[in-house]
Amino acid sequence: MSHEKPGRHNYRTDPLTALTEAADRIGFQLAETTGTLTLMLRACAAGLVLVAIAGSLLLTRERNRSYSSCDSNLRQIDAAKQQWALDRGKGTNDIPAWNDLIGTYVKEPPKCPQGGTYRINRVYDRPTCSYPGHELSK
Repeated sequence: MSHEKPGRHNYRTDPLTALTEAADRIGFQLAETTGTLTLMLRACAAGLVLVAIAGSLLLTRERNRSYSSCDSNLRQIDAAKQQWALDRGKGTNDIPAWNDLIGTYVKEPPKCPQGGTYRINRVYDRPTCSYPGHELSK
């Protein structure tokens, strides 16, 4: 006579029950592991989105800084050109050369932060930069 409780199986005598319960334990562990992996993947995806947003903001800030720097350089060239025209009695159609401005009106020719080339242009016209989007603001 067996001393087992009702509903409980003796694994030594019932291998099918032992296999079924072991498979249930493994299935639970797999489900738990899958849930953890899903949570980790979601956290990684959220982290990547945050990194992409931060990178975009940094690039925008750098681009704006570049435009601001170029705008400042163009203003400096324009002021130097206007002062040159006043000091020399030049008209609106005269165009100074860099040599006319360097030393007296600007220390050295300014450099575009993106590698563009500055054109002084006529006294009447605004100086320009060859880099797309870089222009003297109003």
